[in-house]
Amino acid sequence: LTGRELRQLPQAEITAVCQSAGLRRGLLQPHMPGIQWGLGAVGCATWHGPRLRDILSMVDVAPDAVELWLDCMDTPPAPGVPRFRKSIPMAKAMADETILATAMNNGPLPLLNGLPARLIVGGWASCYWMKHVTGITVSTKPLNDYWMTDVDRVPRGLLKSDSGFDSQENGQTVPITDLPVNSMITTPISGDQVERSGFTVRGVAWDQGAGILRVDISLDGGKSWQNAFLNREIGSWAFRAFSLETGPLPRGPTELRVRATSMTRETQPDTWRANPGGYFNNVPQRVGVTVV
Repeated sequence: LTGRELRQLPQAEITAVCQSAGLRRGLLQPHMPGIQWGLGAVGCATWHGPRLRDILSMVDVAPDAVELWLDCMDTPPAPGVPRFRKSIPMAKAMADETILATAMNNGPLPLLNGLPARLIVGGWASCYWMKHVTGITVSTKPLNDYWMTDVDRVPRGLLKSDSGFDSQENGQTVPITDLPVNSMITTPISGDQVERSGFTVRGVAWDQGAGILRVDISLDGGKSWQNAFLNREIGSWAFRAFSLETGPLPRGPTELRVRATSMTRETQPDTWRANPGGYFNNVPQRVGVTVV
């Protein structure tokens, strides 16, 4: 299929969060190996392209198929590391939120975001969001290689939700898939001086697609919490913006915290669920400011 042929298929649009499972790994104590992400390994964009199921409808998919194997133009990150490949289960491949994007934010898909085509897997960690896709293989067996069996996995039972990827589970570990509920204060930022007459706390919250029920903000380091105002929802898979007018505050240093609760009543935990890969650190964010 050429890019032109992909654009001639029925087009879907999804606004979705793209988040590395290693978000905030660099903030963990003790130190965890891996890319030392801070707060920046997450974004949200509007993606356009055909649904993967519409592409698959062009071929005779075997009824016993269990996975799609994806190939891309990415080269190995270091000598001796296998080329990057990922797979997704057939159920997720056929879902509404899984598309092969050829456009982003109403414009051509940029090179650094995956040109010529990028897999969008709404609600799942970005390791499955393959960039520069060159091939898709329908398989009746699980993909058994480094990028599926050795990385992007957590101990079985660590996460509350089922992985949804039965063909890649084993007795000890399961693949990371669904994003846990999370939130981020974007204004103010740590180190800011804020007015004692009051200021506005702003940020975003997200989860695996169930939707955000509530966002709570603490202005005193977690001693008390206030319910934030939620902006309108722009999509199940997208950021949900929130804000809170603080009102007058006493002078001096203070710590802001934020925690979100999803429609499934999942709330950000006070303690990180430790795992060897440093994945899914979604404890409430802390922002230190000085009231002047």
